[in-house]
Amino acid sequence: LAKSHKDDLQIDSVTKYKPLDYTWAWVNYIDTSTDSLSGTRIISDIAVDQADNVYVVGYYDHPSEIGRSGASNQDDDTLAFEPGYVWDDTTSKTVFVSKFEPEGRCMWTNKSTVTNVDQSSQKILVHRDHVYTLNVADDLRFNSQSLSGVCVDRFDQTTGDILKSLSYSNDNTQTEPTDGWNLTVTDFKISDREMILITGTCTGKGLVSDNVTFTNKFGIPETDETIGYVAFIPTFMETGKLSFTTTTNPTSTSVKFNASLIDYSTGLHMVIGTVNNWISGQTVTAGFGSPTDVINISKPINTYNNVTFALTYEL
Repeated sequence: LAKSHKDDLQIDSVTKYKPLDYTWAWVNYIDTSTDSLSGTRIISDIAVDQADNVYVVGYYDHPSEIGRSGASNQDDDTLAFEPGYVWDDTTSKTVFVSKFEPEGRCMWTNKSTVTNVDQSSQKILVHRDHVYTLNVADDLRFNSQSLSGVCVDRFDQTTGDILKSLSYSNDNTQTEPTDGWNLTVTDFKISDREMILITGTCTGKGLVSDNVTFTNKFGIPETDETIGYVAFIPTFMETGKLSFTTTTNPTSTSVKFNASLIDYSTGLHMVIGTVNNWISGQTVTAGFGSPTDVINISKPINTYNNVTFALTYEL
């Protein structure tokens, strides 16, 4: 993890991003804590607040250290450790969140073991006085409870203390589809109106949670196919609503919500979706609330089979 002295970067044959003056303002590490280079250590996502503090979320599965240690000064060889320094002598799969001040010092680190985590799903946001992370994981334990599925955790921006956690997942009390369960995240945002917005795909049997109450019904007919969803969850993280999209007649065409856009001036939220291999006679159905509260989009005439569509919600 490094910060350049300059705003302008150039592609270099040796270092992918090297400042034009070939110096760094600071460099910090998520590194091996042993002589072995085995295992995985990655920073999956990064966020910067208005004061230039840097926040990262990542993963490792072998002994690792986060932050820097070294002699206190040139006249004293006593080791000094940054406030957020971690030496973790483990081979367990581990998710971590760290904060680095503008000068690069690691201020705090919070970590949790997991049974599994989709590293590509890891996301981090800074909103007001809190840091939010998202992981699609099994048995995530930043909080005292075990979370699985899409997991969102809120940390104190100053101390790194965990404040609130939630998760939702497929309703696996039902029969598992032949192709297995599906649960992904394609976008993660927080609006100025204190709404967490998550888009992704799931198995079309609905989403359930032990710690968030979804106040609306499924909205579209249940299916074993993979469908798109949007989760609307206020930042107090106790209730939420869901919207779903699928294709009908037949339901096998891939449809999903890819990203969300927020118009802060009006409070409107636009969801961008895609339909791949859309065939004649199929309809895209999006549901929000009761099964009768749906929007149907028919395939336009003389269009390509891969189509982008947009739905707008009032937050």
